Amino acid sequence: MDDHEEVPDEFNGVKVWWVLNKHTTNLQSFSFYPNPEEKRSFKLSFHKRYRELITGPYIEHVMSEGKAVSMKNRQRKLYYTEIGKAWKRGYLLYGQRVKKKEEDGDEEEKNPIKKKEKEEKENKDSKVTLSGLLNFIDGLWSACGGERIIVFTTNYVDKLDTALIRRGRMDKHIEMSYCCFEAFKVLANNYLDIDSHELYAQIGSLLGETNMTPADVAENLMPKSDEEGVETFLNTLIEALEDAKKEEARKKIEEEVQLKAEKEEKDMEESAQKAVKVNENSAQEAMKVNENSANSVVKENGFDKFCVKNFWEIMKKKVEEDRTD
Repeated sequence: MDDHEEVPDEFNGVKVWWVLNKHTTNLQSFSFYPNPEEKRSFKLSFHKRYRELITGPYIEHVMSEGKAVSMKNRQRKLYYTEIGKAWKRGYLLYGQRVKKKEEDGDEEEKNPIKKKEKEEKENKDSKVTLSGLLNFIDGLWSACGGERIIVFTTNYVDKLDTALIRRGRMDKHIEMSYCCFEAFKVLANNYLDIDSHELYAQIGSLLGETNMTPADVAENLMPKSDEEGVETFLNTLIEALEDAKKEEARKKIEEEVQLKAEKEEKDMEESAQKAVKVNENSAQEAMKVNENSANSVVKENGFDKFCVKNFWEIMKKKVEEDRTD
């Protein structure tokens, strides 16, 4: 728990609240180490009519649960100590890929020199190798100490090497998907302190039709001033969802038009190739016919070989000229 953080709990239908308080003494000293005079305590709040229930059975329940959790953690530590292995856990959080702006791609295509300079700069700046990264991670795992958790994040999980994301290095793979209606209700409760609203139905419908990340939803729910009310933030989110929906529809139409144009271009290329092939076949057939005709004429009139050869070369040249035209 953070300082002064409030955590609710419920026992036998009775709701209580825990708050972590921190008390420090005013000492005129500076140190990098924690202040030994700092004291932490928990404040438990509940309705006075449930005093006997809370101070009796509930406190006993909390103490027994705390002892059970402590014993479980101790057994886990002893197990890893006995086998000589550090207790570790690796989490891989991967989300939606951010598409590159079209205008940026167009500028790079128009200016190949700028594109080449950018690639050289990226290759020069990136000095991290796969083997170096694996050695770093394994070094953290094998270092002496207690429990440790490493969290990895990426938008390109399909480009990561299998040796990097295998079990033992990244034990749990969690997809940070687009915001759903249940996630929105949690965010609305956190930012606006509401459980329901008349605009929830419209928001739920838009979230089912539109892709928006939880971060973008939270940005629209975050209060900018004390004068704005809950309905203002929800209407702002609705406008953002409608704009995102229109943008997705526009992109979908552009993709369909592009695919149609590519298909038409491909069909035209195939038709042109077929036409060229037909012309070549026709030319070859004409050459064969002319050759046969020339041979028959030679045979009938008794031309010598020199004349036949010259006649055939003339006919062959004539056919090539016709094909070129």
